[in-house]
Amino acid sequence: MGASTMLVTVQEFLEKPETEGLIEELIGGEVIGMPVSGQPHEVTKSNVNWVLTAWSLQNPALRVFIETAYQLDDHTCLIPDISLLASA
Repeated sequence: MGASTMLVTVQEFLEKPETEGLIEELIGGEVIGMPVSGQPHEVTKSNVNWVLTAWSLQNPALRVFIETAYQLDDHTCLIPDISLLASA
């Protein structure tokens, strides 16, 4: 008989303490940990942020967010490095 795993809900995921040195997302009820990235990744993220922010200043309906949690369903919560959202 296979091992059974309890799926984590987004609410449970958001209430759990953060793990130092690890970025975590919830995908399909499973907590997925990723190591903190290094300088090249952070420089790239900063450059993309700079370009998107400059563009969003010319397009007021757009907003740039950094490492913001997005709940997609009851068992999925993603935290992209950078996201660009249009206001409704």
